Amino acid sequence: KVGAEPSAAEPPVPTALAPFTDDIKKSVAEKGMHYLKTILDHMDIEADLKSGETESGAIIMLEGKNLGAIVGRRGETLDALQYLTVLAANHDIDGYYRITLNTGNYREKREKTLQALARRMANQSLKTGRNISLEPMNPFERRIIHTAIQDVRGVTSWSVGEEPFRKVIIGTGKDNRNYRGGRGGYRKDGGNRRNEERSFSSSAPEREQKKDFDIAPLYGKIEK
Repeated sequence: KVGAEPSAAEPPVPTALAPFTDDIKKSVAEKGMHYLKTILDHMDIEADLKSGETESGAIIMLEGKNLGAIVGRRGETLDALQYLTVLAANHDIDGYYRITLNTGNYREKREKTLQALARRMANQSLKTGRNISLEPMNPFERRIIHTAIQDVRGVTSWSVGEEPFRKVIIGTGKDNRNYRGGRGGYRKDGGNRRNEERSFSSSAPEREQKKDFDIAPLYGKIEK
């Protein structure tokens, strides 16, 4: 229903996408577009919707004038609309079919911005020898940061905290004890709390891979 609030529980992350038929894919995309159109009508926003298929699911492009309200601050409104659209489109199927919303190539522009930020902060960490804490990000954006950091030799990255305040830390990996974050941060004695994630650099010790790099939707698996 329009305006329904998502569950606050954090469900397990899916390990693979279900093998949907073309008819199911088409049906889910159409339901997503219908729901999104209803939301936009309630927001008094006029936009043309076009759907397509990608390797990871469906994509709905929103086209029109003055669509800044759809994107919101750092894409928060677009992410929220995407989350609700996925909920509505998947509620009556057995499995999960990913739907991505985009407008004006915002996703591509945001990815390039985050990649540039990751490289800039990585170089700063190398220069100063200090760990750098980024602002809280959703899993999709944290994954972009981790991937970009892999290309910078001598620097590693890991995530700390709990959603929706989970954030990426960038450092050299030589001594992480100088970081005192919020929930999930490192202590002065060098120990770490339970929700520490692996670092995503080839120079980092091998640890269990966590959810930032799993094939997960923006807010984790959608439960019915």
